[in-house]
Amino acid sequence: MTYWRVRALLAGAFTVGLLTWGAIGLRWPDPTIRWILVGLAAFWYLVVGAVIRPPIRYRLFWYSLSDREIDLQHGWLVQTRTLVPMNRVQHLKSEQGLLARRFRLSDLHIHTAAGSVLVQALDEDEAADVRARIGLLAHLADDT
Repeated sequence: MTYWRVRALLAGAFTVGLLTWGAIGLRWPDPTIRWILVGLAAFWYLVVGAVIRPPIRYRLFWYSLSDREIDLQHGWLVQTRTLVPMNRVQHLKSEQGLLARRFRLSDLHIHTAAGSVLVQALDEDEAADVRARIGLLAHLADDT
């Protein structure tokens, strides 16, 4: 949850900074409207993005692996449940940004012919274990 909070705060600082710069430098629209927009953006990122959303997101995300399928559920306003047959998995990709690396987290992309499914913010070791298990069950070669 700390990772999601820090991401929201960084995005909020950037967005609120740009809006503040615009509120100071622009002559249109009315100053009251400009500062209301800055306040709404700050509220959205600080309260909703950093305080309310992370615990809800943490509680609502889950995944399950079986010999035959990968079952995922995510989303907080719109919940999405995805079932990926193991025999449809074509390749796997782990991804780690700078902030995620700091928190030892990885994103796992599961690719099929129909598209890809993203499992976000897994612990580094858990992501490696899940990738290895899916690779084994889907009969994928690991060339690393």
